[in-house]
Amino acid sequence: MNILILADWDHSGAGNALMQAINTHTEHEARQVAYKSSYLDYPVDTLQPTLAELRELWHWADVVNIHDDSDKLMPWPREDRTLITTYHGTTYRNRWMYYNDFDRSRQRISTALNLDLSMYGPRWVGRAVPDLMHLKDSERNGTFRVAHAPTNRFIKSTAQVISACEDLDGVELVLIENASNAECIRLKAGCDLLLEEFQLGYGTNAMECWAMGIPVLAHAIPHIEHYMNIRLDELPYVDTPLADLRQRIVQMRDDAGMYADGVRRGAYYWQKYHEPATVANQFIELCNEAIGDGNS
Repeated sequence: MNILILADWDHSGAGNALMQAINTHTEHEARQVAYKSSYLDYPVDTLQPTLAELRELWHWADVVNIHDDSDKLMPWPREDRTLITTYHGTTYRNRWMYYNDFDRSRQRISTALNLDLSMYGPRWVGRAVPDLMHLKDSERNGTFRVAHAPTNRFIKSTAQVISACEDLDGVELVLIENASNAECIRLKAGCDLLLEEFQLGYGTNAMECWAMGIPVLAHAIPHIEHYMNIRLDELPYVDTPLADLRQRIVQMRDDAGMYADGVRRGAYYWQKYHEPATVANQFIELCNEAIGDGNS
């Protein structure tokens, strides 16, 4: 089976990660196309192809995985290919009823990278994240280093994070901004803890830390956290409302048992939902279902 992964902007690197997972862990072949890159500098298989190159890949593919509203990139009918859509976050949250009606009218299977989006209907297929344990810096200099990597300071509550870390004995805040994904991983690998986000729960930063054995402090607004508790065996992060952040950092620094439990729950979640072979095989099952249903 040939699979084309098409995104206007692969802003979380999810398309390329899925391509690598499929090509590494299955007998099928995947290609990826994106039209925009960013400072995060995620790898892209084919960046800004010509219309002729895109058309050639389109006809090569048995299944086309369209991310968000990337339909607009193709000025030709799509009915001759099996299509699966994947939604990332804000784009879908703001217009989920429109996108659901759009996919339903075209008999497409729709998927979501974010667990909370699946409460609106799409199947959840997590982002593939490779094992990064070999990158973890095991050297310690006596300082408890906590990472925070906001792409948006307001959404990630960065002001409150900085305040919570001020004047904490033996704690160093490593603030990671405007760095490529590779540099972000390198800096996180030298830390003991990630302070993720406190509205939506977690994102790619947390998944990469769990793949390195680094625990995460995070929180989500009530209806999202309630849904996570329904869908998951346990929350993958150490649940930490912003009001408790300073105290929880100290607990993670001083309580070896609490720290080990944070490592355990993150590693369990990564292995079950984001390990590349698992994600690749889950996606191939959806492709087979879509083809079997005559989805086009």
